[in-house]
Amino acid sequence: KQAFNDVLDAAPEEVHLGIRTLGADYPGEDRKVGCKDTKQLYPVGPLDRTEAKAAVATLAPTGFTPIGPALLGAADDLEGGEGSRRIVLITDGEDTCGPLDP
Repeated sequence: KQAFNDVLDAAPEEVHLGIRTLGADYPGEDRKVGCKDTKQLYPVGPLDRTEAKAAVATLAPTGFTPIGPALLGAADDLEGGEGSRRIVLITDGEDTCGPLDP
């Protein structure tokens, strides 16, 4: 959470921001389910530091770390916008999901 707050504090005022979680909702042991645990928490839009920090403050890691699916989802979240786009990945550990069996 502190790393995210540091990124937010350094972001220019005119930046648009979105937040996607990974491994924040499914606490179980089923790998196929846990490795799909990613969702858009905060839609891409104008930066509101207070709102973004409040959204992230509620998160706690619960299970798998599906980095690949989260990055694919983040790329989809950025579609349709103009200008340069960046994805910043902040994680508590290594990918525990790749590669998945079909």
